[in-house]
Amino acid sequence: MPTHYCRYAIRQHDDQTIIGTCGFKRLNFLYETGEIEFELDSAFWHQGYMKAALQELFTHRL
Repeated sequence: MPTHYCRYAIRQHDDQTIIGTCGFKRLNFLYETGEIEFELDSAFWHQGYMKAALQELFTHRL
């Protein structure tokens, strides 16, 4: 059974520099399963970027 992947860039607010990625991997539509995967440059930890990215991912991509 094929699995599917979907990735999105996380951009810095002011200059749109890519500072990470997030998305889904191992999506299995038959069993409605999958995993969330993300990376964020450590210089941007604890600034709300990942929370905003995951909220956006769930709000607009599910």
